[in-house]
Amino acid sequence: MRLLDMCQAETLVATGKWLAGGALTIAALGSRFTETFGRLSVAIDAVLDIDNYFADPPNRQPPRARIYSRYASLLSHLRDAGYARLVIVAHSQGSVISAELFHYLHVQGRLQDIVGAMRIALVTVGSPLRDLYAERFPLLYRWMSSRERGFANAGPAAEDVGVTEWVNACRSGDYVGRFLWTPHTDASRFTIATVGPDGRVAARRAGDRTEFCLGAGGHTHYFSDDAVALAAEIERLVAGGH
Repeated sequence: MRLLDMCQAETLVATGKWLAGGALTIAALGSRFTETFGRLSVAIDAVLDIDNYFADPPNRQPPRARIYSRYASLLSHLRDAGYARLVIVAHSQGSVISAELFHYLHVQGRLQDIVGAMRIALVTVGSPLRDLYAERFPLLYRWMSSRERGFANAGPAAEDVGVTEWVNACRSGDYVGRFLWTPHTDASRFTIATVGPDGRVAARRAGDRTEFCLGAGGHTHYFSDDAVALAAEIERLVAGGH
């Protein structure tokens, strides 16, 4: 027992030294550490999002089911309020929740009961649906289909998830999620989308799908001043344009 106590004491001392050393290192690095950790925290947050999303707690109240329930309740409220058109703008994990919920309701034949005659357009940015979820959980996300045949033939279409139009935008340096339909072999995939004199965005379009790159940037700041193309697309959808 005495030997065990000594080993435990040495472990505690070593741990204390490590923590103290870490604190001094943080203090010495100052703002540089804060900047580096800030970037790392985005990746950690993404991992935690996935863990929470697929969690199956003992109380049999999984977060995903509760999220879907609240989401569907909001949609019903908007339907009852008399809205004819709804544009959903979803970033990161929000894009996964939105697309998957609409797909589920559409496949189950329940979407019409919840949204009524509302026309719904979906705008996703920094979406990990393809590069993370479909890539790592292929059986769960078979409905995402493949993009290897090229943008024009890639799935899913907007109608496959029960919405009238689906727009996806990304940043070239987004390490969480980028393109949903444009394959990696497309050499022009990082061409920055521009807005023409007519106000229309120069982007890849196929049927009810649109996709474009906003230029340099990471997983955040999708709605900064340089996201002119994204703003133009949202305005077009809000106005009910084509």
